[in-house]
Amino acid sequence: PACASLDLKLSKMSPPSCTPAPSDALLGKLSLPPLSSEPPAPVRILHLLSPHFPPGQIVVASSKSLSLTTAPGLVLSMPLAVLTEVCRLCSLADPKFASLLPSDPVGRATVGSYFRVKDTAGLDGHLASRSFAAAAACAGPTLADLGLYYSLFGGKREAAVKCGGNVSRWYDAVAVFVARLQGEEAAVPDDDEVPVFYFPGSEDAPTAPVKKEEPAPDTEGKKETGGAACRKKKKGGAAC
Repeated sequence: PACASLDLKLSKMSPPSCTPAPSDALLGKLSLPPLSSEPPAPVRILHLLSPHFPPGQIVVASSKSLSLTTAPGLVLSMPLAVLTEVCRLCSLADPKFASLLPSDPVGRATVGSYFRVKDTAGLDGHLASRSFAAAAACAGPTLADLGLYYSLFGGKREAAVKCGGNVSRWYDAVAVFVARLQGEEAAVPDDDEVPVFYFPGSEDAPTAPVKKEEPAPDTEGKKETGGAACRKKKKGGAAC
């Protein structure tokens, strides 16, 4: 019978079933246009992520226009809406995709704004107290960082270096993340090109240097004057 072979790892309390688990079901069909010379940031990110989609659950088909058809039949065509929904659907099967969407509601709501940033004014200050763009609590790059990386800097480090030390440090962290997704070796810049920043709670934060104690002054052979000389004379019975 079809249900005779059961996964032994399943809990004994789970009843036998021939119905596919929700994590194995088709989540949606993505129609993805090929990369042009200057593709929109969401399209570039979808090409970056597509090799990592859960196998068989997001079906990718080449098309002239971008769209996502979910299993219930909902059709999305706005690039950012397609990107965020694909990541949400993928996170149902692969928890790693959940990290691309900030966990807090405020951070999640601001993701789209980073795809629309047109200049770098204030960006270095914004990144002075956080590792990644959307929220201080983010432990790794999110869609907000990838959107900023492609839409504002075009994936070019030269533009980021001119914006300040915090932007350079952020850019290099995102570049390593992108290189790993592409299966490439990340180009790590020289140590003197990347300033090191430590944030509260960082395990790598250096301890404060211990202040060296100054040696006691050597008074041997020096003639005592003033109050010290007077006190010694009193002990001997002589008046000052």
